[in-house]
Formats: sequence, C-alpha cells, structure tokens
Amino acid sequence: MPRIELGLEEIEYEDTGGSGPPVVFLHGLAMNSSVWRKVIPRLQDHYRCLSPSLAGRRSPDSRAA
Repeated sequence: MPRIELGLEEIEYEDTGGSGPPVVFLHGLAMNSSVWRKVIPRLQDHYRCLSPSLAGRRSPDSRAA
C-alpha cells in the first residue's frame, strides 16, 4: 500500500488510479480503509478511488516495512 508523509506522520492509502473524477473514502474512529473493500471495486472503473487509513490504522493486509 503506498504511503504519503504529512508532517511528522506517514499515512497509508489505496489509490485505484484511473482517469475518472477522484472520490475520497474516509473511515470512522477505530476503523481503517478496509471498510470500503466492497464499495471501491464497484466504482473504480468510473472514478479514481482514494482511501486513506488515518491515525495510524493500517489495513489488515499491510506489512511492516
């Protein structure tokens, strides 16, 4: 999963790429971007889907670097 550095924090995010309009999927407290795992595949053909895992909450499939 790609990462972006924002100040002192590094955030992982999923980016489907594509040329459609960008849509950002945010999650709630005590969750991560995996809550969108069934929604993003349905939209990624028409939109560029971006889904950050905020506050250090990594997706279950993430591996330590």
